[in-house]
Amino acid sequence: MNNLHTLAGSCPSSTLHFRVAVRAGGQTIDGTIHDLSRRGLLVRTSTPLAVGQAVQVFLFTLPHTALVLQGSVRWSEDHRGFGIMFGAMPAFAQEMLATLTTFSQAQSAA
Repeated sequence: MNNLHTLAGSCPSSTLHFRVAVRAGGQTIDGTIHDLSRRGLLVRTSTPLAVGQAVQVFLFTLPHTALVLQGSVRWSEDHRGFGIMFGAMPAFAQEMLATLTTFSQAQSAA
């Protein structure tokens, strides 16, 4: 069980592979989402971030459209990526995350 699954607890996660950008301090890091749940995500990238660092996550769900979420880095590993736990979010963002994880789970099962 990886750190994100431990973080997500009973919240189901989905394996996704789409683009994400994470803004931390003055830098923007591009990566790929590997696991996504309603509580957080795993970002695959070779650029580590400090545990506890506040971040903005830009989920590119459609071309030129991003869902922007606030969160914090929960774990980080060199050359692997980092796990982010989302902070409070509006209802529409919760609904979009639920839709994304449900869609991904259905695609994985097919």
